[in-house]
Amino acid sequence: MGQVYYDMGMLSSKEVIECSASDLVGRFVGETGPKTKQLLERALGKVLFIDEAYRLSEGNFSKEAIDELVASLTLDKFKSKIIVILAGYNDDMNNLLSVNSGLASRFPEEVNFRNMEPAHCLDVLRKELSKKKIQLPELDDPSSFAYIRMSSLILETSTLPTWGNARDMIQLSKKMIQIALLADTPDESPLMLSAEDAIRCVETMLKDQQGRSSTKPRSQSILHEALLPPPQQPPHHHNATSTAHTTKQPVRAASGPPAAPDFGIRDLGVSDADWERLEVCKMAEQERARKEREEAEKLRMQIKEQKKTLEKQNAIEGQLKRAFAKDETERQELKRLREAARLKKVAAEHEIRMLEEKRRLEEERRRKEERVQQALREMGQCVAGFRWINIGSGYRCAGGSHFVSNAELPV
Repeated sequence: MGQVYYDMGMLSSKEVIECSASDLVGRFVGETGPKTKQLLERALGKVLFIDEAYRLSEGNFSKEAIDELVASLTLDKFKSKIIVILAGYNDDMNNLLSVNSGLASRFPEEVNFRNMEPAHCLDVLRKELSKKKIQLPELDDPSSFAYIRMSSLILETSTLPTWGNARDMIQLSKKMIQIALLADTPDESPLMLSAEDAIRCVETMLKDQQGRSSTKPRSQSILHEALLPPPQQPPHHHNATSTAHTTKQPVRAASGPPAAPDFGIRDLGVSDADWERLEVCKMAEQERARKEREEAEKLRMQIKEQKKTLEKQNAIEGQLKRAFAKDETERQELKRLREAARLKKVAAEHEIRMLEEKRRLEEERRRKEERVQQALREMGQCVAGFRWINIGSGYRCAGGSHFVSNAELPV
C-alpha cells in the first residue's frame, strides 16, 4: 500500500503505520487531542492506517479525536503530505462519518471490498485443513453435493453483517479439525472428515451468525420486489344453498409387501425350536414391512418437497433474469442472488436424483421378494396358501411344516 503511493511520488516514504482507534483516544480530559496530533506527526510523509476506525464514534473522548483529525488534516503541515486510511465495516463507517460534518469531506474516496466468492472461501478452507493433513475429498470436486451445499450455505452467510470472509473460514476450519481429531480413526490411517460433518459445521456457522445479526440479510432488501411470489387466488366458495354431497375417493393401498392371507396356525409335527424361530422371523418380517411402508411414504414426501423447492428456485431464477439493477452495488447483489438460486437449484436436483434412486432400489427389492413369494406359491408345497417367511437359509411357510432352501428357489 505504502509502496504504491511512494512510487506515484505522493509520499516521501513507503512505510505504513498501523494503529487502532484506541491509539488516538486518551484516558482523561485533554489527553486525546495531543495524542492524535502526535500520531499524525509520526506518520508525516507516510500512510496512516487506522483499523476499526468506527470505534471513534463511541466513547466519551472519541469525538475529540475526530475533531482533532478533521482540524489537523486542513493544516499546511499535514495537507497533501500524509495518506490517512480509515478501515471498518460499511454500516459502521457510515455512522462514523455522520459524527462530524467535516469528516466526510476530508475522506472523499471510498473503497468497498466485496465478499469473497464461495469457491475462494472453500479454497481457504481446503488449505487450512491440508496444513493439519486432514482430508475432505469433496473440496476437490466442485460437482459434488457437499461442495455445492457448502457453497450455498457460505453464500447465504455472506449476506449477514457479521460475515468475516477468510477469518470466518479459518475459524470454521478449526472446528472441522477438532471433529476430525476426535474421530475414531485407525492408526496410520489419514485423518478424514466426512461430508456430513463438514456440511453440519457450515450450517452451524450460518445459524450462529444469524443469531448474532441484528439486521436482515442484504438479500432480503435488495431487489425484494423481484422475488415476491405471485398473489394467491382466493378460494372459491360454493353457494350456501347448494346441495351437499359426499364423493368417495378410492382407497390407495399402502406401498410395501402385500398383506399375507394368513400368517398361519402351527402345523402338526412342527418342533418347538422351529416354531419359535419361525415366530421370531414372522415378527421381524412384520416390523420390516411396517418400516418399508413408512420409508416409502417418507421418500414420497421428501421427493414432493424437493420438487416444490425446485419449482420455487426455477421461478426465482426466472425472476432474477428479468430483474434490472440500477447501480454497481445492486448489479453485484443481483449476481450473488443469481448464483445462490443456481446453487440451490442444483442441490435440489441432486437431492431428487438421490431420493428417486433410493426409491427405485427399494421397489426393485420389493418386486424381487414378490417374485419369490409367487414362485413358492406355484410350487404348491403349502396347500393352505400361507405366506412364506424368510428365515435366512431359506423360506418356511407360516404354518411351519414346509421348508424350501435358497438353493431350491426357482428365482
